[in-house]
Amino acid sequence: MSFWAILPVSLPALTITGIWVVYAMALYNQHVCPVDNWYVAKSYPIHVKV
Repeated sequence: MSFWAILPVSLPALTITGIWVVYAMALYNQHVCPVDNWYVAKSYPIHVKV
């Protein structure tokens, strides 16, 4: 019965941890494109009017 009390807390915690692990692995293997080096970001300049 205590399993059902732990389940709502453990599922989001494990999911968030898993997402960060996958992101860290992609970052380590250089599979994450930085936004400043992204072609689309440079092709559409943002003009901010003050």
